[in-house]
Formats: sequence, C-alpha cells, structure tokens
Amino acid sequence: MLKNNNKEKIIQSILAIILILVVILTFLNYNRGVPEQFRLYKIMDQGDYDTLLFIKTQQQGKVLAEPLLSAAIPVITNKTILASTYFNSNKMPDLLKFLTTEDCTIKAQIIKDNNIKYLILKQDFNCTNLNVSLIYQKSNRVYKIN
Repeated sequence: MLKNNNKEKIIQSILAIILILVVILTFLNYNRGVPEQFRLYKIMDQGDYDTLLFIKTQQQGKVLAEPLLSAAIPVITNKTILASTYFNSNKMPDLLKFLTTEDCTIKAQIIKDNNIKYLILKQDFNCTNLNVSLIYQKSNRVYKIN
C-alpha cells in the first residue's frame, strides 16, 4: 500500500495535469468558429506599419488617413490625426467626405479648415488645385501639403 505522502504527490500531479489540459484546451480553438462580426481583425499590415515608420521621421503635423489606420497613427508616430474610429470622432464627417468625394474644392477646404500636413492614401491624389508633394510611395502614398 502507498504511503499518505505518495498518495498526495500522485493527487497533486494528476491535478496539475488536469489544470494544464484545461488551459491548453481553452485556447486551442481560439478564434475558430467565431462569427465573422466577432473575429479579430487587423488594423494594418506590414506596408501600413512601414508607412507609419516613415511618417514618424517627418516634421510634426496633422495626418489624414483612412479611419482604421488613423487609430494607430498617434501611437506609432506621435502625430495628431484628423479623426479615426476611436479618436476625434466629431471630425469623422470631414474625414469620410474627404475620402469619398471626387470634388477637389471640397478636399482643399477640408485640408485648409483642419490644418492637414500629411495625407496617407492607398490611391493617387489627383487634385491639381492643391500644392502637394508625393514624399513616399510603396503600399501607401504619403503626400505632404506644401
């Protein structure tokens, strides 16, 4: 027959194994079978991150970018933003209007009214009525307002 001391060690070992299994099984299927609206999502990819590292090296100034990317700008670059899904949401109408309109006069007014210094865009910025310089072009385009 086993001594009480050996029985306690066996019980403790079994409990430790059960605890380890519970922890492992809890996270084994993490994010699988979760409805799409509750899944984790990526705010940015490596190209976006590289763009923000570039912006970080530029002079101070307010940045206009798409809402999800804008959420990462203050954290990574220490620059201010026009708006994002989390910050300055009262400026979200200006941001959405800028991103959706083709009217360069409206874009120019939004840039002027909000003192925008940099634009981060996925596509070319084709407003000839604005004095902008393309200063970075990889997965994103960064324009400096002159």
